[in-house]
Amino acid sequence: MNVDELAELAQTYRDEEAPIRREVRVCMAASCQSSGAVPVHDALEKACADRGASCKVKGVGCMGLCSAGPLVAVADHGADLAHVLLSHVDKVVDRGYQRDIAATGARVEYDQAFRWPAGDANGTLQLLEWAAEDGLLDHITLGLDAARQGYWSQYGGWPGWTYLLAEFADAMRERGLGEAEQRILFVEVPGAAYTFGARA
Repeated sequence: MNVDELAELAQTYRDEEAPIRREVRVCMAASCQSSGAVPVHDALEKACADRGASCKVKGVGCMGLCSAGPLVAVADHGADLAHVLLSHVDKVVDRGYQRDIAATGARVEYDQAFRWPAGDANGTLQLLEWAAEDGLLDHITLGLDAARQGYWSQYGGWPGWTYLLAEFADAMRERGLGEAEQRILFVEVPGAAYTFGARA
């Protein structure tokens, strides 16, 4: 291949990439693949194609946080990161990591509150305390990763849908996270994260 052919190939690539507004990167390293990265990649690719979205789904190498996989990142090509919500990040009880996510403008969902073993410190509560100290509660919403019937009280499971507003809210109050902080987490952040147009 000569220099002119290489330049032509580069221009063709640039022309193909020009209409892409978002690049969605899915970690395809071994750890993420074992956590389900391939079906996530395929579902994202299908969703983009079905909707005619101007995005490209790209498999990439290790993103450096293997224990939280499968990992997905959205490259900044016009996406409003204030409406990007990352789940399960409270699995990583690391104050610096949480600060780094907040610095991107993306929001997080802490959804592991009921999963900490009895007798162990609740990592979700610790992260919320740090976020309050750091002024970052406005990047966090609370949820339950509890889709299985075994988690639903109406089927005899635990913790039930009321866990966050009852038991966990009480535990938050005991740690100094009162009504004002809970309003931010339960009302204001979800309202901002899931509102895409001007309110009437």
